[in-house]
Amino acid sequence: MISRVIKNSTSKFYIYMKNHKKVRYFSIAIGCVISLFFLINLGRYVKKIVDNHLFKTQVFYFNSDKLTEDIKEFEISYWNGTSPYDVNIQMDSLDNDLKGTDIDIEYTITCTVEGGAICSLSKTGSTIYGSQNGNNKDSFVVTITPTAQFKEGQSVEVTVKASATQPYKKTIGAKFKLIVNYYQIGYQILDQPNQSYMTVLITNAAKNYTVTQAFGSYNVGDQLDVFAYEALDPDDQAKCIGAKVTLEFDPNVLRLDMTNTNYLKNLGTHTTTLNDNYVYVDKLIFGVGAESSTIVNFYKMDVSQNYTFPNSSNSSIVTFTAE
Repeated sequence: MISRVIKNSTSKFYIYMKNHKKVRYFSIAIGCVISLFFLINLGRYVKKIVDNHLFKTQVFYFNSDKLTEDIKEFEISYWNGTSPYDVNIQMDSLDNDLKGTDIDIEYTITCTVEGGAICSLSKTGSTIYGSQNGNNKDSFVVTITPTAQFKEGQSVEVTVKASATQPYKKTIGAKFKLIVNYYQIGYQILDQPNQSYMTVLITNAAKNYTVTQAFGSYNVGDQLDVFAYEALDPDDQAKCIGAKVTLEFDPNVLRLDMTNTNYLKNLGTHTTTLNDNYVYVDKLIFGVGAESSTIVNFYKMDVSQNYTFPNSSNSSIVTFTAE
């Protein structure tokens, strides 16, 4: 009895579909769409499995000294607020010094900025050439240029992202917060491994000198622009200062170049005696002219070290203060 009911229902369904062509075509179309949907998703799933397998077998690495998958954040608290600031970013496709990706990795680069500045890139895309074609390394530079007038304590925030596009996709990034700490004066350390010395470069973008000792019609604390300062005789110029900079350092790690002009014309020093019973300078105070730059060289006790600053760890081998 049940089989007869099912048979009759089936017969009626076929007769209905036979007599209603539009319904039949519509049903076929719906079935095709559903089948296509499942086939597409199945294809994506299979492709993901294959890519993951290839990802592991091809040994794919896409790394940076500053950019990470979780968007690492850096604070740079010594920006002068007036000069462009460069962030050097190293890229690589290495697992370690002995193991790297064989394939070439193409990637794109973007940067965005919040605050009164713009950011520009040395390139917007590049290739990390693998072990078969290169050294698994690449680099680019992000330049942050102020477009507004900043005061001490103000900041801008820059987001940098690098996205691998071929043969696999992966995005890494970082946020850099530049804080104006010493208004219009800043520094950087220039160095490289196996170099016997490093250089501290100080830039003072301030446009005025401050009178530190009264002379003529000027009182202590008065401000002179560069033109008024240059019109003074050398004795009166010695009574003015653009900025007073203090560098502190460990003589076990660094030895000051005693022939440097900033040491010979220093405003003050501090010394310490090491285990070899010799006395070494560990603190140097000197003046930096308005709208000018100056350098101080240090000899490295360990030449294999690289004290470049700013660097990925954002720590400096010297302590810098300015007023």
